[in-house]
Amino acid sequence: MEKRYIKNFDSLSEFEQEIIKQKNILVIGLGGLGGFVLDSLARLGVKKIKLIDFDSFDITNLNRQLLSTEKNISFSKVLEGKKYINSINSLINVEIFNYKFEECCFKTIFKDIDIVFDCCDNIITKFNIEEQCQIFNIPLIYGAVAGYFGQVSCILPNSPLLKQIYPKKNIEGVESKTGNLCFVVSIVASLQINLFLKLILKKIIKTNGFYYIDINSFEIQWISFEIKKEK
Repeated sequence: MEKRYIKNFDSLSEFEQEIIKQKNILVIGLGGLGGFVLDSLARLGVKKIKLIDFDSFDITNLNRQLLSTEKNISFSKVLEGKKYINSINSLINVEIFNYKFEECCFKTIFKDIDIVFDCCDNIITKFNIEEQCQIFNIPLIYGAVAGYFGQVSCILPNSPLLKQIYPKKNIEGVESKTGNLCFVVSIVASLQINLFLKLILKKIIKTNGFYYIDINSFEIQWISFEIKKEK
């Protein structure tokens, strides 16, 4: 085992570390959540990460986006994401897609992927990500942030969830009014990573619902749904 992972033990076993090192990950959205998720994935040492984002950094990203610096304003988020990952762990294979999710070739981006992270801030895109994960039979780690609040969930194949979380009439994200804070973003991203580890290491994990995080009151609440099968 490489020396770089010694500090993971005994929280993780060497066998579990080897499982992590075999995983191929797709991260969609490299803003607030995506940056912190990438940082953890790079340090955990997954095998491969595919990155999707069409955007470039601007000055309003500096308050919360880990990958954003004063020196890379106007730079491509996926290019900066690749540089960041490999500055931490050069052994990780990074593949980038500088497109909107809907413009990608889904057969290409989902090929050989074990887990998908939804780190985007657009609800319609979230619906589309979940739909494709259901089609390709791949678990989805969902995350969302607004102000002092966040949501995370593990959405398994044959158990779509997002249309119950987001009513069709409410397609604008709350964060457009509340903004996002860096420490809330980092907490929600960390919980996404925690769900990822529990899933791949076959730990007990709740499904068919989501965790609602209230940072103001230091509370995490599990909200469950009865999964409605698509007709």
